Amino acid sequence: MDQKRNSRWGVTLVAAALLIMAAANLYSISQINGLRQELNAVNAELSSTVEALQNGLSSVYEEFQNSLDRTKEELRDSIEREESVLAECKVEVGQYNSVANTVHVTFQSTPKVYKDGVNLLFMYTCDKNASVTLTGTRDDNGVFKAEADIPLCEVMNVKVVVNSGGVLYTETVEEALEVRKKVFLPLANEA
Repeated sequence: MDQKRNSRWGVTLVAAALLIMAAANLYSISQINGLRQELNAVNAELSSTVEALQNGLSSVYEEFQNSLDRTKEELRDSIEREESVLAECKVEVGQYNSVANTVHVTFQSTPKVYKDGVNLLFMYTCDKNASVTLTGTRDDNGVFKAEADIPLCEVMNVKVVVNSGGVLYTETVEEALEVRKKVFLPLANEA
């Protein structure tokens, strides 16, 4: 009987050890699953943070690039104004004459330096037509002005030529001025 008892005890001990091992395995598996879920949550949070940082850096880079482009453009404009022989220049597209199919245009420009004998010429081309030259008339304020009724065209290019004692300075003041749009866009907006 002692042998039977010892053998039951042995079986009981082995069964208890197996139950303890099974419980430990179940506990370990639940801990591993918990860690896996925690790791997935950290991974998702890290991915979200990295994406936000990338978007932020992309936005900062784009803003920096735009700022740099604006600064370059402002610097280019500043250099052009410094090198320009003109203090100001403007081209105004006026009324459209539907009978003659012309547009009234006013050219105005002021040279930076004026001496007696300085003449100012306005040269324009409409679309691919031949160049037309108008002589500017100087007013009491030093502004040279010329007006003309030009044929309605898509695009007009304007240059100003300053003749100072036989020395000519030519400057492009308008490239690809969209005359037709300047005439008809305001009419469309009024309707």
